[in-house]
Amino acid sequence: MSGITHILVATDLSPRAELAAEQGARLARREGATLDLLHVVGRLPLEAVKRGRG
Repeated sequence: MSGITHILVATDLSPRAELAAEQGARLARREGATLDLLHVVGRLPLEAVKRGRG
């Protein structure tokens, strides 16, 4: 074990990102680490956030 405890994989939900997530999952299993996936959406207008839509 290398001491890796957490792995973060960013995704844009594309086929290439899916491959990266699979690689991250393999690494996480091998190292006994947790895996988090992160997908960021575009900016929301401030009014949408204030209304609870963000």
